[in-house]
Amino acid sequence: MRSAHPIAILVLIASGLVQIGCGSTATKVPEWFEGGTLHSSTAADWNLASDGDRLATSADFVAKIAKKPFGSMGEFKLRAVEMKSCVSKAAASPATSNLKVAELAAACALMAQE
Repeated sequence: MRSAHPIAILVLIASGLVQIGCGSTATKVPEWFEGGTLHSSTAADWNLASDGDRLATSADFVAKIAKKPFGSMGEFKLRAVEMKSCVSKAAASPATSNLKVAELAAACALMAQE
């Protein structure tokens, strides 16, 4: 009886591991607009948060204050990025460290309307 080639055995083992890894245990990767947690946080908290959390929280603010539906997800993301940028600039000042992120977002929304 002939023995299998060692590389063939490794390929079979590796493909089995890939198939096991691709089972039903796959986790959903959140969308860029999901999972924001900074709604009630202070500007100091905002400065310590991840960029993804800031963007997702900004998306929540933008969606809540929108007066009309967005034409596309691209437009929605653009508005969220603009909100994140505005809140980040305001939060960078030591004078705003104790202000709520929601207050900064409200001010940014008013400025964006002008």
